[in-house]
Amino acid sequence: WAKAPASGEVLVNAGTADIDLVFPEGTRLEASLSSGTGSVANDFAAGGKFAVTAKSGTGDVALRKIK
Repeated sequence: WAKAPASGEVLVNAGTADIDLVFPEGTRLEASLSSGTGSVANDFAAGGKFAVTAKSGTGDVALRKIK
């Protein structure tokens, strides 16, 4: 995304794949990230009305900032 909306939601589910979501620095969002056996990384602090939910069964899940 070049600019995330002020509100809304994104939902991503993957069975055996990695999930890598990238948003601009300064985006205000609320994240719920999980992986059954992979790692989870989140560059964002909580706060915002834009919800991001990402779940992977066996892959890594990352929520990163564009700098």
